[in-house]
Amino acid sequence: MLPDCCDPNIRDKLPYTDEGPFVYNRRFSPWSDHIGANLGKSQEAWARELTEKDDFTNRELDMAINYQLGADIDLLAVCKEHAHAHRTERLRDKVVGFVHPMFMYLTNFDYDAASIHGDEYWSRLQEGFNGNLSGVSRVLFDTVHHYAATTSLFVEQGVFDRVVFTKLNTGYSLDKGHLNFLRGKDVYMAGAYNGRCLMNTCEEVEDFADNVYLIQDLIIYAPFDRDDILDPEHLLKKDTVQSLEVNPDDYEKFPPVQVVTLEELSLLIA
Repeated sequence: MLPDCCDPNIRDKLPYTDEGPFVYNRRFSPWSDHIGANLGKSQEAWARELTEKDDFTNRELDMAINYQLGADIDLLAVCKEHAHAHRTERLRDKVVGFVHPMFMYLTNFDYDAASIHGDEYWSRLQEGFNGNLSGVSRVLFDTVHHYAATTSLFVEQGVFDRVVFTKLNTGYSLDKGHLNFLRGKDVYMAGAYNGRCLMNTCEEVEDFADNVYLIQDLIIYAPFDRDDILDPEHLLKKDTVQSLEVNPDDYEKFPPVQVVTLEELSLLIA
């Protein structure tokens, strides 16, 4: 049975499924129980799970965040092998980056904003995955657990050209040097969450890409940051959100010149 933090209709959002309830790609079925235990857990709770102790060290926490404890070690290796087998060598000059696109559906669906607006956001994500963006390459930024559970299916379908694995629940890449392939590119960022993981990824991407933009209608607040909305009025810089009740006026924002809509991006490419 799926935990409450998962979208009960998650199967309907996937291109195909041949496993479940935690892992929907047969390639990763040996880690099903392990991944199920991870869903909805914080970094600290996951370190506690892997070390089987409450007083884990800072080094052990860092190892958990970097998938260097227990079954995560082998899972990371298999995820890297899978992603490499499906990569596209030559990327276009314009790249769309999707950060943790399934995070809300696997981890935070037990909040009102997610259950009320989740399907609407999914429809927009599908436009970004499969819509009128034929002139771009797509890059997935994801955790190993969510990759094994769901997003690897989209990689197999050719939705994403490259995969960058991120540290657990941070958005920072496991190896920042792996972002070298973004040099000389215009990168358009989408995903989850506004003012959280997405902005950590943007911070790193800005060190490599020629230009970085954000796609307004493909970015959402964490459903626990706002009571009843997902769509952000402002796109907040870096990992700045600390309170559960977000007041955008309290945070540094991306300037309008760096923000586009999905429609504007489609016209630009066309």
